[in-house]
Amino acid sequence: MVRFQCWLTMVALALSAAPAAAHKAPGAEAVLMVSVDGLRPVEVLEAGQRGTRLPTLTRLLAEGAHARVRGVLPTLTYPSHTTLITGVEPARHNILSNTTFDPRQLNAVGWYWYSEDIMAETLWQAARRAGYSTGNVQWPVTVGAKAIDWNLPQMWRTGQADDIKLDRALATPGLDAELSRRAGVVVPTGIDETPEADEARGRLAEAMIATKAPRFLTAYFTAFDDAQHNFGPDSPEARRVLERVDAAVGKLIAAERARYPHAVVVLVSDHGFGKVTRQLCLTRALVDAGLVRTDAKGKITSWDAAAWNMGGSLAVKLANDDPALKERVE
Repeated sequence: MVRFQCWLTMVALALSAAPAAAHKAPGAEAVLMVSVDGLRPVEVLEAGQRGTRLPTLTRLLAEGAHARVRGVLPTLTYPSHTTLITGVEPARHNILSNTTFDPRQLNAVGWYWYSEDIMAETLWQAARRAGYSTGNVQWPVTVGAKAIDWNLPQMWRTGQADDIKLDRALATPGLDAELSRRAGVVVPTGIDETPEADEARGRLAEAMIATKAPRFLTAYFTAFDDAQHNFGPDSPEARRVLERVDAAVGKLIAAERARYPHAVVVLVSDHGFGKVTRQLCLTRALVDAGLVRTDAKGKITSWDAAAWNMGGSLAVKLANDDPALKERVE
């Protein structure tokens, strides 16, 4: 497999209520792990200079401990989130991209939704073994996760109304309806990346704390990532979305601390952002070289070597181990 890597940033902020509370982490009564997709360190470290109002994140930064870490390869949402929940590289945990390898597009743009594909122990499993109850609100790669007691997994197919039924069917039985009633919101589809959807996720997580009180809870917020994709990093539009996410996270932390006063809060992110001015389509070169065959409409019918795009990274997968094929592709 030939790889091309683009450097990105991943931030992990391990935060507690106050400096003294950090010493309680080994015996913490509860842990809340929150992911804000696409959050670069600079967004929080320089919030004042950037004119971004982030009272929750800046307060936690001041009162807790923080670190910058290097992103994994590939630095994408699903591989990175699985590294955050397992502590190992994608090559080991087996979530190798957002989407599965599917050059002929037979899987209808299928993502790595299913927890059974994770080949390493997760924090949910470790928490369960330690006697902690577990909960989740739409963290990636959680469909069918047996170690999560109360699970609202992330999945979608079309983004239409039937996806709401799909979410209900995949969640812990009865949980979708119970939390929706208490929170006063509908569980958003996994592909809904609006600020309103993130606010709903926050309210659902609050409702889970109130009704189930999981001692290890994961919650995922995705609107800031989507805003940067749409408007670019450092855009005013993205910063306004981040302010709304900050408010939702603040309410969630308040709910957690109301239930567990000494809970440890861990705020993480999966990757950063860079401005893109051009894109590389390696499939075109593989077609021109006769390594990929297409029909009259340009749909791939067969291949000897296929490109697997992974955001800022790219893999080339070979159909077999023929040394001559590898040499030709290289």
